[in-house]
Amino acid sequence: MGSAPGSSIGAALFGRTRRELLALFYTHPERSFYLRQVIRGLAIGQGSVQRELARLSGAGLLVRTRVGSQVHYQANPASPVFTELRALMVKTAGQTPFPQFGDGRAKGVFGRKRT
Repeated sequence: MGSAPGSSIGAALFGRTRRELLALFYTHPERSFYLRQVIRGLAIGQGSVQRELARLSGAGLLVRTRVGSQVHYQANPASPVFTELRALMVKTAGQTPFPQFGDGRAKGVFGRKRT
């Protein structure tokens, strides 16, 4: 009973990996992140992150873009549920739930700003 109401709603709706990925991308929709960056920043296994990124991009919730040798993922603002999903993630995870991604200097993790 000690957890915040928003976190229990998120846990009821999504598994841990999907919930953390959606929260990351939809609370930072202006940034893109690459696979290893996400794995290090969220401390989640590579296999589960790869599976969820494939599902989320396949469903049109994330945009997948190749940048040099890296593949970047970013929230898809053209998704028909972008506004609602962003609002849900902000309500359940907070506006900036990942201080390790902050301004890009923490833990050597850098997100590419969308141009």
